[in-house]
Amino acid sequence: MSLDVGAHFGYFTLLFSRLVGESGRIVSLEPTPSTFAVLQRNTAHLSNVTRLKVAAGRHNGSLTISDFGLTYFAQNTVSVSSRLPAQVAQPKARVEVAVIRLDNLCERKGIYPILIKIDAENFETEVIDGLAETIARSHPRILMETGSAQAIRAGKALMDLDYQVFVSTQPGVLTLQKHHVEEALIRYKDVLFVHGPQMTEFWDDR
Repeated sequence: MSLDVGAHFGYFTLLFSRLVGESGRIVSLEPTPSTFAVLQRNTAHLSNVTRLKVAAGRHNGSLTISDFGLTYFAQNTVSVSSRLPAQVAQPKARVEVAVIRLDNLCERKGIYPILIKIDAENFETEVIDGLAETIARSHPRILMETGSAQAIRAGKALMDLDYQVFVSTQPGVLTLQKHHVEEALIRYKDVLFVHGPQMTEFWDDR
């Protein structure tokens, strides 16, 4: 069971679907209507994928998303700040989207994720806060896009929950980041978090 939070066009959803097989299950969240339409087309043939046109956050409700169009679609965000430079930071549209607390969804649907991918564009702290109960219960491995102040705070929150940080310096190689972790959260685009007591199992899997 995997969660793809910020699925965009579905690259990771397609990868996860193949990895878990027909008996597995993927829940993919993408709030931007135009991007969600592409996700639907790309994954419509996959019976093990559930698509939700929502954002993940700390509370259930709604927020306005900044849609930067197809050129910068990966930077669409419900955060008040964007990772885009100022000269291109004006969105093409602002759209109200639903926001859900993933703890509520996981409890209601009996979801016990093994892996969670988070690409939330400056909204990582809110996503992690909304997953606190699920993380405490299931201790999933978490692959998170980093490089922003929000992601650093979210990464530190996970470390406070006894998660360890792994980075990749080349394809197929993962390295445990024991020191200068905050620097790693700034330097690397994506970081893998593994719960401490699972470390032995994780290394046996490699």
